[in-house]
Amino acid sequence: MESSAGEVLTASRYEYGDKIARAEPTFCLQTPQTKASSPCCYRCLKPLGSLYDQVVACKGEKTLREVFLDGRRDKEMPWSPRWARKLQPGGVYLCPRGCGAAFCSEECFRRADEDHHDVLCVGNVTEEDPIYKYKVLTLEHGLLVYELLAQVVVHQAKQKEPSGWPGLGLDKAEGLMPFWDYVADYGPSLAGCYREEVLQVAESLSGGGGKTWRGITEDCFGFLATTLEEKGLPGAARFRAEGVDHFAKTATWLDMTCISVDHLSPAGRYIDGVLKREDAGDIARRLEDAPELKEALYVFAEEDNDVEDLQDYNDEGELYLPSVSALMFWEGATKFTHSCKPSIALSFSPLESKIDVQANHLLGDGAGMTRCYLRDSESHSETLDFLKRIRMECSCSTCRTREFLEGFEGGQPRQGDLSALDALGKLAFDEERYSDACELYEKRLEVSKQDGETWHNYGRALVNMGRWSKGYEAWKLGAEVTRESGSPHDELETLMAAHRYFTYRTTDAEDRDSAGAEPSEEDEADDRLPRHLRQDAFFLGSPVMTLDECKEIIDEAESHAREKNGWSTKRHYSVPTTDLPAHALPGCLGILNRSLRDHIFPAIASKFGEELEDLQVHDAFVIKYSMDGQKFLPIHTDQSHYSATIGLNPTSEYGGGGIIIVEDGGFEEGEGHVVKVEEGGAFVFRGGELSHGGRNITSGIRYIIALFIFSHREEEEDVEDIEEEEDVEEEEEQEEHHRDGCEDETCNHC
Repeated sequence: MESSAGEVLTASRYEYGDKIARAEPTFCLQTPQTKASSPCCYRCLKPLGSLYDQVVACKGEKTLREVFLDGRRDKEMPWSPRWARKLQPGGVYLCPRGCGAAFCSEECFRRADEDHHDVLCVGNVTEEDPIYKYKVLTLEHGLLVYELLAQVVVHQAKQKEPSGWPGLGLDKAEGLMPFWDYVADYGPSLAGCYREEVLQVAESLSGGGGKTWRGITEDCFGFLATTLEEKGLPGAARFRAEGVDHFAKTATWLDMTCISVDHLSPAGRYIDGVLKREDAGDIARRLEDAPELKEALYVFAEEDNDVEDLQDYNDEGELYLPSVSALMFWEGATKFTHSCKPSIALSFSPLESKIDVQANHLLGDGAGMTRCYLRDSESHSETLDFLKRIRMECSCSTCRTREFLEGFEGGQPRQGDLSALDALGKLAFDEERYSDACELYEKRLEVSKQDGETWHNYGRALVNMGRWSKGYEAWKLGAEVTRESGSPHDELETLMAAHRYFTYRTTDAEDRDSAGAEPSEEDEADDRLPRHLRQDAFFLGSPVMTLDECKEIIDEAESHAREKNGWSTKRHYSVPTTDLPAHALPGCLGILNRSLRDHIFPAIASKFGEELEDLQVHDAFVIKYSMDGQKFLPIHTDQSHYSATIGLNPTSEYGGGGIIIVEDGGFEEGEGHVVKVEEGGAFVFRGGELSHGGRNITSGIRYIIALFIFSHREEEEDVEDIEEEEDVEEEEEQEEHHRDGCEDETCNHC
């Protein structure tokens, strides 16, 4: 990642989810509510101590000194996860001045002191000291952003020749509204870690007769300015001269650009994993030897709850799990321009104390990296209104698309508009704005219905929205139109061929009765899957293909590859695999259709409550992983409601391999559950919901069949939800429009 043109950071080509950069946070501040139960380093926010320490601390009843200095910190916890090895037993350094701040090392304490902590520390001050009053005032009113701002102010005031608060983006802060106006007008967009508390305080202040936001801010500014002057810092006079309005505007900018951290603590992550993965009986037995874990489990549960109750509460999200919430500032975050559809996302990796910059969608060479500066906006119009008020412009693709489409009101696109429609359609698709892409492709087809590429892309956009039947209808119509025009489109013809080959959808009673006497065969207590995955995935209990059939498919695929220029690597746009389409292999196709009819479709119907006639194969292909070819598949989700994997060769023929299903909120990259499918066996899961990938093979060759399956019933429910959301959004826009006092008799809204 490099800086270009001062403010815009540019990137090489990145796919969705790729890590573009990692950086250390510039300033951090943990919320007071989570400090005791989830202790982290005051400066870098790394978890303190060992997993045992974190579990002991999560009750919030012991002081940091009692937790970390009681000599028991090396005790092993049952089912200790791999990521726990990165925690540091004994890695705690308490501020020697007695303020209570804890650090992961003496070096971290030293760096914090150099930056700001020596000035902001209240360990050896009186209640009359201005910095003590500042801390009390910000704590009483939940003003976490003012506390973080104090770190920035002190750091800059220590510089002999600071140039406009480098890294903070002062030029942008000057154009903003003061924090008290920002809270009043855009309170729901505040950083989540302190939003609710500030909004409650704002509501109490609105009654009048007491302090106002401006009054509180003036007091904070005065206390901080006096502290800088008493410490004799070089920038004290300049800070006083800039005044309270500048201070309040900078607080707004800091809130807009900061990263709000909210994740499970190591203890919370560990408890969640134990309850989700392990069987209740095993947990109950191990608790007798792990009293600390038992106490942690029952912090917010009744003593007479058994482990199964706790598992149910956790599954339903009703069990308290200790977490870490914090406000974090990184200089680099101020260098991104605004976009209503941001190209990057910022997240925090707690064990490494690193901020990760990840691609939100495909980023081509030289593409600008952007953020959205209004969190949780209720509508696009609200975002545009906000940008106008703070004198910030937006030229993002969403805004350009809307402006372009508005130019067609009352008319059709002209021939000269086609290149612009093509470019905007591709951009919308790459940025995963599939609804916008569909609207652009529809406009394109109004001018040129014989354009096969537009039909192909239109269908892809619909499929990516979960509208499988609509996407297929678009492909079918496009294939017919281009065929009639004498210019058939290769991709459309291939898609039609695939759908013709996978036509099994049981429609009569005789077929339905013969389609597998034992439909699902999966065992609810299958110990090959942790309990939390069993509702979304299952193994079929018996093989879906014979060993001879598996060998026949492998031989046919390799023979086809030798005769037809090798294995394909370009069939799948987002996550390419080394594969061959099943419909190109006649022997494979026959075997696979029998497996679908007799095993896989009945199992899906039984497990997930589907009707057989609603299930449809969208794609099926033979994949080859090898040491001299594709070794793994990145983490992704599929374009399917259900995905199935059939093993074609013994797991003994390759090292590593398998499907890895990653855990949400994992502390470690690649953390998850590995599934290996034996030769002739099948594994089915919700491929469009569970993030997964192909685990790296370390030797040999791995052959599998992958299937993407969609359900017409699921699609109908998805479309109803989308349409309901669109209706609600339209109603909100109409209400907002009427509030603005429209008097136009021809207005579409009116």
